[in-house]
Amino acid sequence: MALAIVEVHFLHNRRRSSPEFAMPDIPLLISYVLAAWLSILTPGPAILLAMRNGARQGVVASLWSTLGNMLGLLVVSAAAAWGVGLFLLASAHAMTALRLAGAAYLAYLGLRLLVQGRHTRLPDAGAHDAGPVQAFALAKEGFLVATSNPKSILFFTAFFPQFIRADQALIPQFIGLTAIFVILSGATLTGYAAIASRVQGALGSSVWRQRCTRLAGIGFLGFAAWMLLWRPSSGAKALAA
Repeated sequence: MALAIVEVHFLHNRRRSSPEFAMPDIPLLISYVLAAWLSILTPGPAILLAMRNGARQGVVASLWSTLGNMLGLLVVSAAAAWGVGLFLLASAHAMTALRLAGAAYLAYLGLRLLVQGRHTRLPDAGAHDAGPVQAFALAKEGFLVATSNPKSILFFTAFFPQFIRADQALIPQFIGLTAIFVILSGATLTGYAAIASRVQGALGSSVWRQRCTRLAGIGFLGFAAWMLLWRPSSGAKALAA
C-alpha cells in the first residue's frame, strides 16, 4: 500500500520526541504546490469537461461538474492510501480493466457531444441554472472522469508519497496534501470553465457553439484513444513491485 510503505519508513525513523503537529517544511510544500498545479494545468479529460460545461451552460452550472471531480479525487486519494493504487499498478489485468472502463466512458462522452453538435440549436451558455436532475448529472460526469483516470491513481500512488516527511505525523500530512491538490484542482477547473464561458459568449453564434461542441467531442475521443494506449511508467511499476 502506498500509505503503508510510507508509514513503515515513518515509524522506523520517527523520533519519540518529535511533535505531533510539527511545522511543515515550507520549501517542500512550495515544491509540492508547484508540481501539483503543473500536473493539474496539463490538458486532460477533466479540463475538457469543465470547458465544455462552462461554454454550454455557464460557470455556475459547471461548478457541479467541478464538485463531482473534486469528490472523485478524494475517493482516488483514499483508495491510494488503502493500497488500491499499488494493487492496480501491480496487477496488469486490473489496470487494463480500469483503462478500458475509463476509455469507454470518455468515448461515450465524445460520441454524445458529436451527436449534440449536429443539432440545429444548442442552449445558450448561462441561459439557465442547473436544476436538481441536471446538477446531479453534471456532478456524476465529473466524478466518473476523475475516478476512471489511471493518471490520478498514479499521481497519488507514485508521485504523492515523495512529499511525505517520515519524521512528522503521517495522517495530517496526507490529509493536508490531498486537500491542497483538490482545492487547486477545483480552482483551476473553475478558471477554465470561466474562460470557456467568456469565449463562447463573445462568439455568440450558434454555429460556433456547434463547432465547439463537436471539437469537444473529438477531444474526448482523443483522450479515450490515449487512455487505451497509456501504460504506467517503469518507475511506477518498480514502486508497486
